[in-house]
Amino acid sequence: LFPNPFDQSLTLTIEPKVAGEPEASLINQMGQTMYSRKIEMSSGKQQVFLNEMHVPPGLYYLELNMADMHQVLPVMKAAE
Repeated sequence: LFPNPFDQSLTLTIEPKVAGEPEASLINQMGQTMYSRKIEMSSGKQQVFLNEMHVPPGLYYLELNMADMHQVLPVMKAAE
């Protein structure tokens, strides 16, 4: 996951075991979903680019929901 802190986009390296359409969500500290996107993925290691995340500066949680994995990662949105 990079860069962290981010400006408007993040790059993730993910290695799902099965193909699918996982969802990536950016959640604020109050539990509100500020950004959400479904991603088409094949199995195996790959990079995913999350763009156009226009949210205020602060701490967020990037939640990834896939068939074989659920992960929550803290990320920081840099001041503009």
